[in-house]
Amino acid sequence: MPLCECGCGLVARSRFLPGHNLRGACNYQWKGGRVERSGDYSYVATMSAEGTVAKYRLEHVVIAERVLGKTLPTAVVVHHFNGNKQDNKNSNLVICQNEAYHQILHRRTRAFYACGNANWMRCVYCYQHDDLLNMIVLTRKNGRHIRAMHRKCRNAYDRELYSRQKTHRTEHAAR
Repeated sequence: MPLCECGCGLVARSRFLPGHNLRGACNYQWKGGRVERSGDYSYVATMSAEGTVAKYRLEHVVIAERVLGKTLPTAVVVHHFNGNKQDNKNSNLVICQNEAYHQILHRRTRAFYACGNANWMRCVYCYQHDDLLNMIVLTRKNGRHIRAMHRKCRNAYDRELYSRQKTHRTEHAAR
């Protein structure tokens, strides 16, 4: 008995089993395995050894793996330098070792476009970017900056919070 020509390996009475002629490159709507979603990432089909579509993977990850010559570890994130998710040229992709480094790139990019200096941070109260020397910086044990604030903004917030708590206490005591 002949095998189905779609590559599934099943026995067929004719060239294809019912519905199997619509798979992969045999399909009349086949566009080379690339799927684009509006405003989202592009996906490409990866083929199995039999020549059928194994699964769809993010195109920028496949390109980065092709350039490196090996598969990327699970923690690695591929960053689009210009922010355009559809632009998958080699010169636009940056391989980040983890999500934390990827977020640092985004934070520095936002700071650069907001104030012209990628090293400045944004105050959590007034949302203005400023030099770290002019701010109170809260850090983690590993030394990474997590929050920055102007002393003036922090004091104003503390005063407001204290007055709200004081008002709440007096209202509660009056009941």
